[in-house]
Amino acid sequence: GLTNNYNITYTDSFDIEKRKLTYDISGERQYGTGNEHTNYQPIVLDGITSWDQGSFTNAANINNTADRSTAVGNHTDKLSVDFNSLTATQLNNYEIDGTGTLNIIKANFLYTADKTEYYQGERIPTQTGTVVNSYGEDVSDLVGTLTWPTPANYRSEVGFYEIIGHGSNDTNGNYGFTQNQDNY
Repeated sequence: GLTNNYNITYTDSFDIEKRKLTYDISGERQYGTGNEHTNYQPIVLDGITSWDQGSFTNAANINNTADRSTAVGNHTDKLSVDFNSLTATQLNNYEIDGTGTLNIIKANFLYTADKTEYYQGERIPTQTGTVVNSYGEDVSDLVGTLTWPTPANYRSEVGFYEIIGHGSNDTNGNYGFTQNQDNY
């Protein structure tokens, strides 16, 4: 036949490119708490194949670089996801990129004055106390310089006097505060 009259060369080729995979992660926690108190929304994966969905979702590791002093607001530079527990073969099939948003919300701190007792005529020393977040964790390092003023002095009448805690950062907007009922 006809094939004797022709030289036939096949030059078919194709490229397989990495698939684009994007993730979106978001979380929220109060100011003054650790990342263990962050509530995360489920990770949203876009561009993943149905056969990889389960392995990628289970392998997702959330990285949260915020600390207790991260200010109130939305932070797009604090959350990311890595999939390092997957095999190189799985990871090589995707070009991974994503966004993360951590929302730090205003906290409420509780000021509790230490109980003290003095006799009339005694000089009253500087008062002390504790400041805790809603989990009972000490946050005195976040409120700035602490003072515990009381109207009582060595000339005061016998009785009960309030000791009210204040921090120099009380007006920075990261937290509200209440006084323990026993402070009054």
